[in-house]
Amino acid sequence: MAGQEGSPADRPARVTGDEARRIKREDLGIPGRSKHEKRAAVPVKGRTKAAGTRERTYRFRFHPSPGQADQLVRTFGACRWVYNRGLDLRREGWERHRVSIGYAETCRALTGWRRAEETSWLREVSSTVLQQSLRHLDGAFKRFSREGITDAGWGALLRRLAYKAEWYGRTLVVVDPRYPSTRICSRCQSVEGPTDLSVRVWTCASCGATHDRDGNAAVNLREEGLRLYRLVVGADPGERVAPPLIRAVDLATYGQAV
Repeated sequence: MAGQEGSPADRPARVTGDEARRIKREDLGIPGRSKHEKRAAVPVKGRTKAAGTRERTYRFRFHPSPGQADQLVRTFGACRWVYNRGLDLRREGWERHRVSIGYAETCRALTGWRRAEETSWLREVSSTVLQQSLRHLDGAFKRFSREGITDAGWGALLRRLAYKAEWYGRTLVVVDPRYPSTRICSRCQSVEGPTDLSVRVWTCASCGATHDRDGNAAVNLREEGLRLYRLVVGADPGERVAPPLIRAVDLATYGQAV
């Protein structure tokens, strides 16, 4: 882990046992597992393919209604929040208290977040979907070392998306990570939105428009992505062949300035 030097003997030891459980409960706010302690473990059953089994892949295009689109935006936003909050919890547990936090414990923390008044909006999204987001986080921890885990996980996802874009003749546009998509008013472009992630709805002081945090961010990201695409490809797609991947941080490669 970055910042740890010297021999292993010089590094703080991992906290385990009753003290670790106390820290998780009292300092990190992770509920206990009392309701699950009496539940017998159920082994996972594998699925064996029958002889001669063939697999097929189907592609579908989904056209959501306005209501479905709104729910999708809320779901994606909630998954992103839970993933990042779970990552912060695991980092805090290790860096401040030297306790390891796994998938089961982040799921118990999720139960607390859904019950808390300030994050009650998480109840608008299926808990199964949010738990899957935590599974992805746990998988990232298992696949990569703690140093650079976020960058490594993001890099793997980016490579996969770029590959898919090239395969289907599309272009993936990645905006600058510092782009304040949640704080920009999508109506007047003023940057006045709150930085507090628990604030889900806010009103622009300049134009009076009221925004859902995730819906507003989605509009801003789409417009920023189109702007970057036009900078590289031009207003007329026929002017230049679009690359499969455009990243805001690489625009100098194309002779453009953000």
